[in-house]
Amino acid sequence: MILDLILPTLSGIAVQQEIAAHASTRDIPIVIITGSDMSLDDVRVPCILRKPVSPELLLTTVRSCLAAASSSGLST
Repeated sequence: MILDLILPTLSGIAVQQEIAAHASTRDIPIVIITGSDMSLDDVRVPCILRKPVSPELLLTTVRSCLAAASSSGLST
């Protein structure tokens, strides 16, 4: 899943926490992309990119996150 932290009606952090709270969705790999300058220390997602992001970097990061999730036994 590719998730922005700044959403119109709900924060991306709240979305990520909701996904993590359910057994059926908690292992979905998430790539966070944000233009926010907020601290991301509390976000429990290993793949975080700061905007602007090139298509090549996004693709490389998605592949890396999927590979990491696959090797750790998480859903892909």
